[in-house]
Amino acid sequence: MKKLLLYAVCGLLALAAAAGCAPDIAQAEPSTGASENKSELVVGKDIRAEDITDFYYTYENINYNAFYQRYRFYTEDGKYMFFHETRERPDEYGPATEEDTTLTGCFDLQEAEWKQFLGYLKDGTVKPRSEDVTTGDSGPWTYLYWTGDESIYQEYSFSSGSMGGEFKAFCESLAARSIPAPEAQAEGGQDFREPDSYEVRFLLDADKVLDEDNQLKQEFIDAFSAGEKKVKRYGLFFLETPDRTFSGEGWFNRVRIREDKPEKGYKFTFKKRYPVQGDDISAAMQLAEAEGFDLTGGEWESQIEWGISGMTLSLSAEAEYPSDGKSGIADLSAEEAGEFCETQMPSAERDWKSEGWGTQALKAAKEAGPVFFKRYTGTCAETKIEIEIWEFPEADGAEARYIAELSAECRDAGEAVRCREGIKDTLTELDILLQTESLKTQMVLDMEFGA
Repeated sequence: MKKLLLYAVCGLLALAAAAGCAPDIAQAEPSTGASENKSELVVGKDIRAEDITDFYYTYENINYNAFYQRYRFYTEDGKYMFFHETRERPDEYGPATEEDTTLTGCFDLQEAEWKQFLGYLKDGTVKPRSEDVTTGDSGPWTYLYWTGDESIYQEYSFSSGSMGGEFKAFCESLAARSIPAPEAQAEGGQDFREPDSYEVRFLLDADKVLDEDNQLKQEFIDAFSAGEKKVKRYGLFFLETPDRTFSGEGWFNRVRIREDKPEKGYKFTFKKRYPVQGDDISAAMQLAEAEGFDLTGGEWESQIEWGISGMTLSLSAEAEYPSDGKSGIADLSAEEAGEFCETQMPSAERDWKSEGWGTQALKAAKEAGPVFFKRYTGTCAETKIEIEIWEFPEADGAEARYIAELSAECRDAGEAVRCREGIKDTLTELDILLQTESLKTQMVLDMEFGA
């Protein structure tokens, strides 16, 4: 039986035009004002943003592994609304029908989110709708409606392909709100497996939150009460082979030290990651156990890393290595780190694919890094948070790239859901939230071995 996730905020299925959350386009009563002499109109020039009332974005595949996806932005009773519907027919031909619906949702948008939506449409063009626009194509098909369109200009095109891609990612991040929260699995009577902890993560707009010296701006230090404790400085690198033997199997070997307190020594972390499909945390944990991990509170600590659009199950084990007078990450060679790593590597990684697999791979491992970051501690939405500013040096002496990430660690699913929504709302109101995932580890590896 197909899993049907019907956690729409509107409380209705909203699968057809007749449903309350998705009224029929024909109900709109466009006003006059569109130019009859132009072949196309430009959003922001010929069409005012405040006049936009409805927008559809749809794509589908009617061939093998059929699917259908629709996103809709519209105004209703003075509110900004978002509707989405996903239909999937795996291992079958299409078209996907209403019976194949796997996720749907409808909810209010904040004004900042509506402005972000309008920003993606800016400079795009609208032309008269073609009768055969959907023939023989998987889309996306995009239609814009506004007061004054006279039902003439409706077929929309983004200003660029990259803008269309960013808009799709924005829609996906909004639709992720309709995925049942982890706590809903337990309430639904499922065999829910709770990890040891959760970490919610959000990527911040570095151009907005950092000053000219790449420090957190004072206004955000004040906003997050992040100036009360000393900023900590860290350095780290990964041990990886040029062909990415470890990360290709979901393994990561990290070495880290506090640069401002090197006497605390180096911390080695051995980490295995499992992607979480949808919201099924239990399935990810059961797979980990089936592959030999003991998650009953012994060697491995389990954590759900919850980003803007998805979750990852992270299993980690740690070992400490004395600094013995070394002043930071730069003083520890890859050879010395590799020798210690070999003695401390957990058996699960050491014998992952065959006996001695991990220790054999270490012989070809190189140092990926080092990279450095600063960590601020503060609060957001009544939740303790950390803000990390990562510096990624560019080749040939070019200006470094900076990543700003906000995270909060939570004890259980209920707390994770509450603090995630509160933090996300605050960051949206501050207009500093990016709708992309933070891929710091991948960036470090790409820096050393290429993308």
